[in-house]
Amino acid sequence: MKTKIALLLALGYSVMSFAQKSEIKAAEKALKKGNITSAKANLDQIVTLIDTADPQLQAQYYTLLGDTYYNMAKEGKSTEFQAAAKAYKRVITLEETNGKEKYTQEAVQKLSQISRDLVSSAIQDNKNQDFEEAANKLYMSYTLSPSDTTYLYYAANSAVNAQNYENALAYYNQLKNLGYDGSGVTYTAVNIATGQVETMDKKTRDLYVKAGTHKDPKAE
Repeated sequence: MKTKIALLLALGYSVMSFAQKSEIKAAEKALKKGNITSAKANLDQIVTLIDTADPQLQAQYYTLLGDTYYNMAKEGKSTEFQAAAKAYKRVITLEETNGKEKYTQEAVQKLSQISRDLVSSAIQDNKNQDFEEAANKLYMSYTLSPSDTTYLYYAANSAVNAQNYENALAYYNQLKNLGYDGSGVTYTAVNIATGQVETMDKKTRDLYVKAGTHKDPKAE
């Protein structure tokens, strides 16, 4: 009897695992074809099951989820930047715990790109005098790259322009607690493929150098 129950449980787990892998594969194909809606639908099918999957499959799932939200954000739904960042951070946490970094480098790269995209979008928002949106994006960019305190400073300035003095004061207080004085450190490395010097946050720079895609790291 116990053997029969164990077999049924094993079969149930096998079917569940197959369903997870099947939906993940379908989502991956949909993203490659640019079908974001279909990819999101595939991932939604297993959202309640994924946390029971093995860590590597979870990391793949959250990488695809991050890519899905990131594509949605780039199509105009800027609120999805935060959801994308949350998914990529989940990937990093999972692989740090698991000790296997298959998707971590991609996640770190995407987080860095999201930060840059947010800043670029915020600059345009400021030009359009949409200061509230600019402040939100700049602050989100700061949370993704806390070493870039300049983003927090500009978020505070945009909040002032939006007359959101409560947020502006909170941001200025954070800057004060951080000892911000307007100075900062710029991290660069040479892209081996292009020969160009690229500027990025320290974590991304160090990861690229470790991966062998960049060389000559500098801090100024």
